[in-house]
Amino acid sequence: MLEVICFTITCISILVAILFLRKCRKMEDTIKQAEADISHFLLYPEQVNKKSLEEGIGFNLINQIRELEAQLLHERHLKKQKEIYTNSFIENMAHQMKTSVTALQIRLDLADFHAKTEEEKEALKEGQKCITRLTEEIERVLKSSQLAAGKVFMDYKELDLKELICSCMNRVEVIAHKREVSFEVRGGFSKDYWGDYFWLMQAFENLLKNAGEHTKKGSVVQVDLEEKEGYLKVSICDEGDGILLEEMPILFQRFCRGRSRKAGYGIGLSMAQDIIKSHHGSISVKNIPGKGACFLVSLPMIYGEEPYKIVRKNERNL
Repeated sequence: MLEVICFTITCISILVAILFLRKCRKMEDTIKQAEADISHFLLYPEQVNKKSLEEGIGFNLINQIRELEAQLLHERHLKKQKEIYTNSFIENMAHQMKTSVTALQIRLDLADFHAKTEEEKEALKEGQKCITRLTEEIERVLKSSQLAAGKVFMDYKELDLKELICSCMNRVEVIAHKREVSFEVRGGFSKDYWGDYFWLMQAFENLLKNAGEHTKKGSVVQVDLEEKEGYLKVSICDEGDGILLEEMPILFQRFCRGRSRKAGYGIGLSMAQDIIKSHHGSISVKNIPGKGACFLVSLPMIYGEEPYKIVRKNERNL
């Protein structure tokens, strides 16, 4: 009797297993067919057998893909409109502020002309310094907005990129000396580079200033230069605390200042990225365990102004 029961249970188990395997195989076939339908639809939309898509999982998935595509295009359009509005607002505000600062500058000059005592002249001199700093900050914000809006046209000329970077180091020497920080350059480039000297100075000065401010006191900021696979590579590595992982995706956004950032408006790194992109290059950042943050700049070896004109023409045609 026990043998009969065991045999029956075994038969039932085998039958259930066969049915389960058949069901799994049928589901696999359905999924494979859906994948094939979607792939065929995406590659050859004009050849799709509409009758095979009128029912089943394939039709539903394709509808979901279409809805997702429409949603992404809509969000992209909204983001672009928001950027246009933001840039326009910033430019208008900057111009209004420049007008007010200019009027204030004229009044300070007039007051300085009529000042009688040395104490009055010294106070007015300090006021002039404040006006100068405010004017410089307004210009930085305005330039950042114009770069982001693509309103700045680069003047590509032949230049020595290593010499340019060394000049940037001299310009941030005040910050470095104050914090007992030094810059060390290794490597170089075999040829001159074609780019906009003024704007590249702005980009690398911002990157070097950022490294000098965030590295440890008395440490060295390492700048490595090399040519690799048709690109000029520049890495700027500090010995600070690094960058928080949650700040990495938004580090190059305008007006973004993370918890680890020092004083400023959060436009330096954004400007650097826009300038490098205008030279058809890229900029990224990573943390080096036990050291700090390392910014990596990659510029294509474009020689002469003509290649830039061709790329610019193709971008307008897109």
